[in-house]
Amino acid sequence: MQPVQAPEILTAVVVYLVICLGIGWWAMRRTHTMSDFLVAGRALEPMVVVVATMSSIMSGLGFGGGPGLVYQTGTASFWMTVTCTFGMPFAWVTVGKRLRLLAEAREILTLPDAVAARYGEGAPRAAMAIAILLGVLGYLGTQILAIGIVLVAVLQVDLLTALVIGVGVLA
Repeated sequence: MQPVQAPEILTAVVVYLVICLGIGWWAMRRTHTMSDFLVAGRALEPMVVVVATMSSIMSGLGFGGGPGLVYQTGTASFWMTVTCTFGMPFAWVTVGKRLRLLAEAREILTLPDAVAARYGEGAPRAAMAIAILLGVLGYLGTQILAIGIVLVAVLQVDLLTALVIGVGVLA
């Protein structure tokens, strides 16, 4: 991989990481309950939630994994462009309003809470929790690898060091 030579790029990446740490510190100091942590104390407007969700999709996936997949497989992977473009808005239109109404009517903080409210405790809730756990592990692993690869190129360090830096900022 070609190392980044421009000092302004290195400066921008370091400033970005410091800003991320600052935002994390600020948010940590404002978080006192599980509701604060999971749903920002129910203080966010729906559009803010939509933008936050889309920004999380357009991170390692959109700027690292997606282009890498297209590079490796060619136009056969353009299906991802369509699903990412229309999948999330479709989900918001079909499920989002109902889920929000359910969350307002009951004390729901997570999708397993919503499944339990709709289908009962036990197996449905456990199945949703397992599905989320598996999805989050894959997604988080991809995000950590993406930041590691970027930091290898920018900071000219080995991948393990880059991953430690990335996980440190994330944590």
